[in-house]
Amino acid sequence: MVASMGNRILIVDDEADLIDAMTTMLENAGYIVEESQSGAEGLGTYIASLLKEAPYDLILLDIRMPGMSGIEVLESIRKVEQLRGIQPGAGVPIILLSGYKQPFLTNFNRECDDFMMKPVEERALLEKIEQKTRPRQLN
Repeated sequence: MVASMGNRILIVDDEADLIDAMTTMLENAGYIVEESQSGAEGLGTYIASLLKEAPYDLILLDIRMPGMSGIEVLESIRKVEQLRGIQPGAGVPIILLSGYKQPFLTNFNRECDDFMMKPVEERALLEKIEQKTRPRQLN
């Protein structure tokens, strides 16, 4: 499985070791990866990408982080998209990550695109990213 060249992914997670492992895995698969180690930093990085007109193709977002949680980041991103006139479901694909099943079950319907339990399995992660970054076909 090979990434489309140039697909940009933002990883937002407070676990440095996990970020390093996922970055290496994704870069080896051909993705361009940027990292943020907090929710607030991740949201700022996302907004900066819009201002530069270089939006991300996908965001991997941890649910539980100190300060601004992944759910707050997700809700903020969807609000920004709404203000920019982006229709629900047409925004940046966001895959929530968690080591805990309960936060996922409670928050899945908050406009995330998918979910994975930590630790992520490489093949499954790459398959989900491939599915979510494929150009969307309109019928």
